[in-house]
Amino acid sequence: MRKITLLFLFIWLGSGLNAQNMDFGLSIAPTYNFQIFRSTPNNIWSSQTGNGFLFGGFIQKPIGEHSFIASALKFEYFGFNQKYNGYLAQSYRVASIHIPILFKQEIGLTKNWFYEVGLGVNYHFLSRKYSGGFWLNVNELANKFQPHTQIGLSYYSPQNRYELSAYGRYYFIDLWKGFVQESSQTKTKLITFELALKYYLNK
Repeated sequence: MRKITLLFLFIWLGSGLNAQNMDFGLSIAPTYNFQIFRSTPNNIWSSQTGNGFLFGGFIQKPIGEHSFIASALKFEYFGFNQKYNGYLAQSYRVASIHIPILFKQEIGLTKNWFYEVGLGVNYHFLSRKYSGGFWLNVNELANKFQPHTQIGLSYYSPQNRYELSAYGRYYFIDLWKGFVQESSQTKTKLITFELALKYYLNK
């Protein structure tokens, strides 16, 4: 997984160095996250929801009249809370670097509407758990390298140089190694929805 993350980072940096015909800008987004649990012995499913945000820079390079290769380098932060009788009983906080690489295509005859599809990776460099009144570092219990698939729909406003994008992400690898969820037989998958506001700096 480390090699995959480095590959995505080198592609991103290499694209940025060759800035000819390159669009770039800044992006900020709230996120809504689903943490899905599956107990493997009895195949019982459950889920937990949480919120977060991400921000950073993005680039895109045209590869055709109506198509682009797009990428980004962003900081992402999200968490999940469990409350009992109004009190915080347990909580998780995760901070990561998010790097997607997407194919972006204008939709049919519509102008300024695009669909996006591709792959990406998150590197979770900080994971914390709140339990029993204390915050604990659980970095060693997290799967830090998280590859995912991503799809999205975007609208670009040329008059204002902004773009509004809605994305969905599905992560291939368990979020936790098992012990953090009190059982190594519990699988944890992450699904993220993102509503991003992008502003182009060079258009």
